[in-house]
Parts: sequence; structure tokens; C-alpha cells
Amino acid sequence: MLADLATLADSAAETVKAINMSMILSLGSSLLTGYFWLVKMNRERAGLQLYRVADFKPDRLQCSDMTNKEKATWYGELFFANPSTMPAAVVSFKVELMWKGHWLPGQLVIERKDGVPWTIEPLRVLARSFGCAFNVDQGTTREQLMKPHRLRFTWQTVDGRCRAQEVVTAQPAAVALAA
Repeated sequence: MLADLATLADSAAETVKAINMSMILSLGSSLLTGYFWLVKMNRERAGLQLYRVADFKPDRLQCSDMTNKEKATWYGELFFANPSTMPAAVVSFKVELMWKGHWLPGQLVIERKDGVPWTIEPLRVLARSFGCAFNVDQGTTREQLMKPHRLRFTWQTVDGRCRAQEVVTAQPAAVALAA
């Protein structure tokens, strides 16, 4: 057994002698470069994030072109944050409302000059104000509109990636008092 250990120790000593310092530095440099590329790729993958600036306020109900429906519109502002070091461009943007247990498709009420496409510079934030309009049942009360509702925003970037994020229209009273 001692003979085997001595042979193994001699092999290890010969291998260490064969490896020179420039080879160790080259290998270390390659590993460090690879690590930083992985960190950069992870950061680029982060994508856009939505942040609600303030509560989405409901407007008064309006007539709808659908029978037994009225158009409910919530107005608010969102921030698009781009944590990437590359610019991002949003080419399509949709909104849905969680209403009575299912998602209702909606329309954005936005000025023509602020419509998509939106370009968000690297490490910047873009603010957008708009309304979200949905066809709800006729006879919906103002109190129902004032309750917190979930909005789901879905957007597609120029590179083909789709992303969805939910936002609550208003903070519940208990949460607002705690803050």
C-alpha cells in the first residue's frame, strides 16, 4: 500500500512540474471571463418590469356597442424599467381584467403619439399614462369599479419574447392604512 502511495505522489509531483505558471494564469483568465459572461447573460435576460405609479382610477361608465354591456375604463400610469444594458422595444401591448372569476380582454385608451412601439433605453425607466377599457355587465355600480381589481398586461418585445405581469388597480384600504 505504501508503494502505491509513493507512486501516486511521484506522479502528482511530475504533473505539477509539467504545469507552468503561464498555463495556470491562462486557465484562471478563461474561467474568470466565462464567469463574467454568465453574469452578463443573466442580466440581459432580466427583461422589462412594470411598476404601478399610483392607483388606477375608474371613470364613469359609458355606452358600449355590445348589448347589455357598459364600458368601464380605469386610468393610471405605469413605469417600464429596463434593467438590461441593451435597449428594449415593446411592439405590442395588451390588457385584461379579472372580472367575476375570468379574464376580460380590454383596449388601451392612449393618445396616438404615445402608442406602441415603445423603446426603452438601457438602464432607464419609461413612464406611460393610459386608460384600460373593458365591457362589463350593464348595471355595474360605481362601488364595484372602486374595488381593487387585477389587470394583466401582456407585451411582446422586438426579439419575439412575450411577457405578462399583473397589477392591482388600487390598494385595499387595510394595506393603505398600514403603509
